[in-house]
Amino acid sequence: MQHNTLAFDPGQTTGWAFLDDEFLRGGSFHQWSKVEDLIRRFNPEVVVIEDFRLYPWKAQDLYWNKFIPARVIGAIECICQQKNQKYVIQSAQERTTIKIVRVRGFNKHAYDAARHAIKYALGQGWGGGYPKLIEREPESSYSRDDGLERIDRATAD
Repeated sequence: MQHNTLAFDPGQTTGWAFLDDEFLRGGSFHQWSKVEDLIRRFNPEVVVIEDFRLYPWKAQDLYWNKFIPARVIGAIECICQQKNQKYVIQSAQERTTIKIVRVRGFNKHAYDAARHAIKYALGQGWGGGYPKLIEREPESSYSRDDGLERIDRATAD
């Protein structure tokens, strides 16, 4: 059975990544502007959303802050609920436990969303080709520039 995950790194610039057993796709957009389109396009098994926490030691630096990430999270949750789409919230620290190869065309936000997608997939025991993306250097200097990396099943196991 093929599994897939759509993950978001919410903020002023929201990163997204779609992971299935063959491909990792990703990009970014302004706030929540493309969330609904991506859910419709990919019809994911689950949406993974990075959580936002206000840490006490950062609170004083955030006077008058609009907390855009929290607003974006709320918008994504609302869209998921309206579409009856399963979603989970992961802490920002969970993505830091996964180090993946750099993918040309992915900015920091898409890269962080990809780490969330892979972290969730591995936690569910989904094999796929994900290990090929984790903690290794690229075998060659070639990477696609369209944000689409093929997972080679033969070398993924």
